[in-house]
Amino acid sequence: MKNHVLFVNPVQGTSVQGRHTRQYKTFDPVTGEEVNSSPLNQSRGSKVHDIYKFKADYAKRKLITGLDELIENPFKGKKATELQVEFGLSKLWDSLLESLVEEERISKQREFEVRDGVDPDFYTSEMKGSTLLSAGKGTHRDAEVPTFLQDFKLVLYPRTNRFSSDSPRGRLSMQLIKNHSRIAESVDDINPVTHRFFISEENEAQERKIKKREIITEAAYNYETLKRKFEAYDRYKAAIILKDNIGNNILKGRATDDKVKEVLLEYISSSNRHQLSNSERITALVERMSIAEESYKIDIEYLIQQALNSNVITARDGRYTWHSQIQDPNVGEFTSSLTFKNFILSEYQNYSEKSESQNWYKVLFDEVKSKNIWVE
Repeated sequence: MKNHVLFVNPVQGTSVQGRHTRQYKTFDPVTGEEVNSSPLNQSRGSKVHDIYKFKADYAKRKLITGLDELIENPFKGKKATELQVEFGLSKLWDSLLESLVEEERISKQREFEVRDGVDPDFYTSEMKGSTLLSAGKGTHRDAEVPTFLQDFKLVLYPRTNRFSSDSPRGRLSMQLIKNHSRIAESVDDINPVTHRFFISEENEAQERKIKKREIITEAAYNYETLKRKFEAYDRYKAAIILKDNIGNNILKGRATDDKVKEVLLEYISSSNRHQLSNSERITALVERMSIAEESYKIDIEYLIQQALNSNVITARDGRYTWHSQIQDPNVGEFTSSLTFKNFILSEYQNYSEKSESQNWYKVLFDEVKSKNIWVE
């Protein structure tokens, strides 16, 4: 049986004691400076814990365990005697194993019972005993002892809780976790009103970690591509076009090539809290710069951004105003950035140095260049 691991994390909330905002002092391993950590996001003290049991369906007198799910029979084709020896099964299994090894599918309950070497139906979901009082009497309805699963308890702490399927308790804990209404199936399924914890699969966490590393590595490669295969003007265009996580430009005004390289490197540095999203943006831009059909569009984006930076045009409430052309109702104002961009792109495609007719791309280009802006 392949071992599987999952993590259960607390749903972040707020604490009246302010635990969710607490920070602690640590040291940056590179600079040696004392820094604050990120907020702890704890809404409960670290020693507080929750206790969970399998939920009960009292109408059916059954626990909600998920153990009645049918799975592909991992024991099919084996000999009954081999299973008895391998898992130390009691004689109570004698009448069951011969047919069990022939079945295509069996319940999770049967698989767990065989693997754990317990008696048949030891992991039954049926409820026995009762805490309900019989009508008119002060005695319990029956005197049966509750089953093992009725008494099974799981403790979750307000931190990451790790569970593995390599032990009987681990397997049952994972079944409880996956079938409890107070534990969300994933971070995307969280309802803060209902859920106190959520499941994070080890495979999912590992995949996210690998994907993040791939994105960051690709961004580093594209940064090197910008340095080695592109000209200083191309690097400058990239730095002018790129924006941070809230839409602000990462560079404005003139800058030396060394300064541009420094800004771009900082943009994807591990010290940047938005390294991942920045890495995705720089990779997308460099890939576009390498495609002939996209390169002229990037030139237009750069020209428009520099027109904004130099106040040749201004953006307000989504509208673009071209101040020098404000008297012309056709080009003075545009309803959106996309409308303006498409207009200039169209003019660029129709532009010819030999033509004497007015071209609005050329008008914008000349006006931006007159502001001592680097445009080619």
